Amino acid sequence: MVKTGSYYFLSRPRRFEKTLLISTLEAYFQGKKELFEGLAMEKLEKDWIRYPVLHLDLNIEKYDTPESLDKILHDNLDAELHEFAEAQGLRLEITPEMSYEERLKGILQGQYDVLATGTLVTTRSKDSLLFTHTLALGKQVLVQRKPKDENDSTYIKNPLELAHKTLYITENSPALLRIHNLMNEIADTIYIKEIKDYGPEQLMAMVAGGDIPYTVCDESIAQASIGDFPELDIQTGIGFTQLYAWGVSKTSTELADSLNAWLDKYTKTNDYKKLYKKYFN
Repeated sequence: MVKTGSYYFLSRPRRFEKTLLISTLEAYFQGKKELFEGLAMEKLEKDWIRYPVLHLDLNIEKYDTPESLDKILHDNLDAELHEFAEAQGLRLEITPEMSYEERLKGILQGQYDVLATGTLVTTRSKDSLLFTHTLALGKQVLVQRKPKDENDSTYIKNPLELAHKTLYITENSPALLRIHNLMNEIADTIYIKEIKDYGPEQLMAMVAGGDIPYTVCDESIAQASIGDFPELDIQTGIGFTQLYAWGVSKTSTELADSLNAWLDKYTKTNDYKKLYKKYFN
């Protein structure tokens, strides 16, 4: 795929790990050699060149015409970031990165300027980032399989029932603080396993496939992906409504001021209202 051809269409049935396959290809093209240690690929690949990877999630809507597909591609590529760049006369460069830890590292090391994923604002994240004004409200939800019957003991109806259960989340996820607070609230232990280099969508796929029992992610992400996983349930919230915003380095006060001035105007426009309704309502 690296040295021959230009376009590939990969067609596989449901439950055949399409998401895991694409995640593996993404890691390979991003040059993440450490993930392939002990595998044949470690020896076959000598250069480990990092290629730009564009990751588009097409689980949000139904695509039954070419125009509907063109629209989601346009929305993904343009949205708020392009609006801001155009307004400021800047050249925009987007780097997709699933790992929250790698996103944060990129900001702190000066590799990226803006963490524009709609990051959960917590006391922990505020220690590392300077946040813009609030972009959206949301909460963390538990992702689990639907109950087999009314007596299914693995189905969680109330956060109190998470005592002694194991939650799988992305490494250094902002949900960590919420889960630790929840442990204090229920006065019991919840076991946490952090998964490196897997995003929330991949963990949802693993829950659907029965590979892991539970994961926790932002409600907006869960709602956008649930259509692809009819066997999943996302009805159990594990916390109250929280704030989401973009983040910049704590030394980039001028950039934060510019973003806030633009956001204050842009969030009043019909274009923003359409985007917000689409992804958060």
